[in-house]
Amino acid sequence: MSVTDDGRYAYVSNTGSGTVSSFVIGRDGSMTLLDATAGAPGGESIDSALDRNSRHLYQLDAAGDKVRRLDG
Repeated sequence: MSVTDDGRYAYVSNTGSGTVSSFVIGRDGSMTLLDATAGAPGGESIDSALDRNSRHLYQLDAAGDKVRRLDG
């Protein structure tokens, strides 16, 4: 899971489907689903990271041994 610098959004890798889900994080720490398929980089997305500005999400694809960038 990757969380934006402001702590308001989270992105979760769905390894089985090769998709990424997005969530909004409440002030109390609760998470609400925004989009079950916010991105579909394909492959086996096993990990993710945001750049320092939380502008781009990078997904590690274990099947293709690649890092993919999803623009946010």
